[in-house]
Amino acid sequence: MISSKSCRLSGNGVHAAMIESTAIVGDARSMESVVAEALAVSRSAVYFSTLRDLLDSDSSNPNFILVLQQWPDEYQSNEINELFRRFPLSRILCCYGVWCSSMRRTRSIWPGVVSVSESEFLPRLRLETRVIQEEIPPLPLTAGLDELFGYLSAYTEPES
Repeated sequence: MISSKSCRLSGNGVHAAMIESTAIVGDARSMESVVAEALAVSRSAVYFSTLRDLLDSDSSNPNFILVLQQWPDEYQSNEINELFRRFPLSRILCCYGVWCSSMRRTRSIWPGVVSVSESEFLPRLRLETRVIQEEIPPLPLTAGLDELFGYLSAYTEPES
């Protein structure tokens, strides 16, 4: 188990430990800043090297699951479907790297509302923490990209 210390998200003034438990899946070495931001707002975190490891674990429902995707088709649709069935109460985000930039246009393995690029991760993490804290409503998995855009526009705070 990885434990995070009390610290701040870079530049947003929000204190850590807003998320009780986080599961991180994938190669954390290639997305260090994404992992660091997730750890900064998590009281505790558990790392799994593969999605199958998480699915086969006896882990209870973490508040937040962060899946790191390095290339298209890294994860199979049956594993992703099982992830959503196994952890229906967890907030899930798949953060994809540069090799996956065209995924929203060419693939539909991850629902559009849970996939986020590395460069868009921090604002989405802020929203997810607000959802977990029950400050704002969650967006359903079935929402389209137009609904996602409206949601992000309504709830994302402007950078200062």
